[in-house]
Amino acid sequence: NPSGLIHSRDVHVRAVVSQDYLVRVIDEIVLKGNSATLKCLIPSFVSDFVQVSSWVDNEGGSYMADPRYDGKYLVLPSGELHIR
Repeated sequence: NPSGLIHSRDVHVRAVVSQDYLVRVIDEIVLKGNSATLKCLIPSFVSDFVQVSSWVDNEGGSYMADPRYDGKYLVLPSGELHIR
């Protein structure tokens, strides 16, 4: 080009494929009267794209992240479930 040269920034592209995955929780052993913190284990191939926003128990009860909540169950900003 007689008028000059054009430079552009490098572009990094990351492909994502829609794929089913399962999450799980490791059992936590806690002495009676103490607190427990449970972590949701997310497969590494989706962990960059997934954020834990709530927990659901076996009876269908739902526990959501709420900074004002001060009950027995607390969902931390990290996605962990803290049980008092």
